[in-house]
Amino acid sequence: MIKKNNKNFKMIILCGGRGRRMGHLTNKIPKPLIKVGHKPIIEHKINYYKSQGIKKFIFCLGYKSNLLKNFLSKKTDHSIFDNAGINAGILKRIFLVKKYITSDTFLSYGDTLAKINFKHLMNQHKKSNCLITIVVAPIRNPFGIVNFNSSNKATHFNEKPILNHYIGYAIISSNFFKNLDKLEDASLNIDLSEEVINDLANIMSASKPNSPGDNTVAIKISQLQFKKSMDDGKSTIEEYFLQNVGTIGIQTGKAEIEREQASGILNQSKTTKDRITGVSLDEEAANLVKYQHAYQASAKVIQAAEEMFRTLINIDT
Repeated sequence: MIKKNNKNFKMIILCGGRGRRMGHLTNKIPKPLIKVGHKPIIEHKINYYKSQGIKKFIFCLGYKSNLLKNFLSKKTDHSIFDNAGINAGILKRIFLVKKYITSDTFLSYGDTLAKINFKHLMNQHKKSNCLITIVVAPIRNPFGIVNFNSSNKATHFNEKPILNHYIGYAIISSNFFKNLDKLEDASLNIDLSEEVINDLANIMSASKPNSPGDNTVAIKISQLQFKKSMDDGKSTIEEYFLQNVGTIGIQTGKAEIEREQASGILNQSKTTKDRITGVSLDEEAANLVKYQHAYQASAKVIQAAEEMFRTLINIDT
């Protein structure tokens, strides 16, 4: 463990991202405030760091910064808060707190939990004389890796290899970034120091089993892919997803066919109705004219008969 009385160690915690992969869980709160058990992730992290003597924190905020700052202010002392906004990248967030990195400083993401011996990690970093030490963990890839050439012919196949993944922990030295000549457009000119760019050996990775980090959380999450946790233990997440996608696709197809058939029947019904009850205005108008002419002709015949009768009556008298 790191000695409790050592007050020089500092920890930069990056907690300004949007956390979109958490879906609706981060609509109202930032990801570090999501609870694991009865405490937010960030509180678990701070308690673990304090147990190893790290009590000075630099929080790089962004999304929902007020919520995080209010919470963290009650949980820590001697803390520094820097808000680079929602859209700032990791490198920019670290660069903006560069003035506080006066010695080798720990760095971690605000949403990662890993069992790390920080004293051992710091010793490794100092012995390496590197400008940065990153923590990686061996994780078995759940898929086979295929290499192929420009002709798209497979050249190598590696079945579920164990790969070293960066798990969000590091130690950075004060001269990790290059010095800027001017502050104007500084965010566009942020870069690593020439020592890092010219020699990647200045980056050390710590990957011994269980020390400094075994990335237990990430491994457990990766194992969920093959665990039958859905449909009462009958299906994995992927199988359940594919089954539902297939079912929804079939039902959607049937609904579309039924809609088209119903639409056809409706159109036929409308046509039949028009055929039975339909009226031609031109035909009716012609009939009215014809009936009018017949009426007028009949009226004239009656008038002529009446005149004949009157004439005959006059003759007899």
